[in-house]
Amino acid sequence: MNTKRILRRLTSALGFEIRPVGTLLAYKKQQALSPNASVIFDVGAHRGQTSQAYTRLFPSAKIHAFEPFPESFAILQSQRLPNVKAMNVALSDSVGSRRFKICRGSFMNSFFEVAPTGPTYMGGIWADKVDEIEVQTTTVDAYSEANSISRIDILKLDTQGAEIIVLTGADKMLSTQAIRLIYAEVNFARLYEGQAFFDDVWHLLERYNYRLFGLYNLTAGADYFLGYGDAIFLASDFDVPEMQLFD
Repeated sequence: MNTKRILRRLTSALGFEIRPVGTLLAYKKQQALSPNASVIFDVGAHRGQTSQAYTRLFPSAKIHAFEPFPESFAILQSQRLPNVKAMNVALSDSVGSRRFKICRGSFMNSFFEVAPTGPTYMGGIWADKVDEIEVQTTTVDAYSEANSISRIDILKLDTQGAEIIVLTGADKMLSTQAIRLIYAEVNFARLYEGQAFFDDVWHLLERYNYRLFGLYNLTAGADYFLGYGDAIFLASDFDVPEMQLFD
C-alpha cells in the first residue's frame, strides 16, 4: 500500500478526507472563471470543507450550504462561517422527504446503498452502513424561488452518486442557464447502487447546452482503476476570460 493511500485511510478514520492537489487547482479555476461570484450553492456540504474554501476565495459571496446529516450539519453550523447560510436539508428532485443511508465514514452518506465495489474506491470499512434516516428534501428550483434567487454563479455538487437527482430538481434554472458554473464530483466506477456515472451527468447537462470545461482530482481505487473525480461544466454563453487560467 502506498503512502498516499495509507494517509487517506488514516484521515478517513478521523472523519476527514484527503483531496489531492487537483482539488486546489479546481478551486483556483473557479475563482479565475467567476471572480465576482455572488451566489454559491454548496450541495453536500458535509462539515463545511468546501464552504470554508469558498469563503476565502469569494469573500463577498452568499453561500447556501445544504447538509442533511444532523451530525455533520451540527459541525457545519458551529463554524459560523461568514456569509454562509447552513440548511439541514438535502437537495433532491422533489420537495418532501427521502431515506438517507448513513455510513461509518460520514463523507460516504448517500441516498443510495454502497455497491460491493464501493469500498475499493472509498475507504474500506468506512463504507459500512450503520444507519438509515429520513431527511427533508427540497429542490434547487423550489429553494431558489422561495429565496428570490434568480442566478447561481457556482453550483457545487458532492452528493455521492445523486447528481442527476439534484440536477433534475434544477430544471428551471438549467433551462435558462441561470446556473453559470457547475462543479460536481463524478463517478467513473460503481461506488453506489443506482448512482449517476460521469457520462450520465455530462449527457444531461449537454441537453441543457452546458459544456464540459475540465476534469480534476482524478482518483484511482485500491485496484488502480479510475474511481471518481471532479468536473467543471459551464453555461454555453459563459465568457471564459483570457488569462493565466491554464498556468
